[in-house]
Amino acid sequence: MREKTFCYLILMPTLLMMAVFMLYPMIDTVVISFYKWDGIGTSRDFIGLENYNRLFSDPIIWVALKNNFLLYLAGALPQIVLGFLFASLLESPLMRFRKVFQTAIFLPVTLPQVGVAMIWGMYIYHPLGLLNQSLEGLGLGYLTHQWLGSPDFVMPAIIVTAIWMYTGFLMVIFMAGMEGVPLSLYEAARIDGANAWQRLLHITIPSLREVMIIALVLTFMGTFKSFDLIFAMTTGGPGHTSDVVGTYMWIETFKNTHYGYGAATATLTMAVTLAFGLYLMKKMSGKQ
Repeated sequence: MREKTFCYLILMPTLLMMAVFMLYPMIDTVVISFYKWDGIGTSRDFIGLENYNRLFSDPIIWVALKNNFLLYLAGALPQIVLGFLFASLLESPLMRFRKVFQTAIFLPVTLPQVGVAMIWGMYIYHPLGLLNQSLEGLGLGYLTHQWLGSPDFVMPAIIVTAIWMYTGFLMVIFMAGMEGVPLSLYEAARIDGANAWQRLLHITIPSLREVMIIALVLTFMGTFKSFDLIFAMTTGGPGHTSDVVGTYMWIETFKNTHYGYGAATATLTMAVTLAFGLYLMKKMSGKQ
């Protein structure tokens, strides 16, 4: 009993901070979603499910949700694959200059998202930027575009930037997981004649099952919290074609002062991420 009491006392400050700065704002956001409020003063008009009725009939929110899932499928999943491949290469005993490559791959993770957005938006994707100039120099001028100004190319451009920025984070996660795989398994497989590909397929990948599910959860939640990078690069344009739920929520809440509608959008985001996260955590625990 004393040990349990001591543990609760140790956890109490953290739990209190989580309740004040996380739990209460989440509950208040759900409450605000049932009101019409301009964010000024304490006067709120209760309108029930009107914000949600508007939300599910709003064509822009469906575009934003589609972009969030596109970021996950075309952006986050390749990050997981590349992160795993880079981790496998760096963990190989034949890899030379391991620290140099590891630092180079992880470096983009340490950069602020706004800074990355400025670098890629102003110096790479700009009509006179590095990408178009390189295409011109290679005689491929017909492939040049206004990458961030074209509805057809703005999301692929953002996805490439996100892959470049976050792959290093997943690489580190997989490297940490690989260090926990017993070396005796690889030695036994090598004695039995298994080649590098067979060891990767039958030892490394099965041993990292839980790590991969954690990566899936983290990338999904990160995808649905996307805001800084996209807002700094395109502000959701052109014509809402690069909007995600986060940028559209910001526009409706702080630009159009529709706080109730913005809260409903935030509640939808929270519900989707929570449901998918719980689903993956259930799979990870082995429960059916």
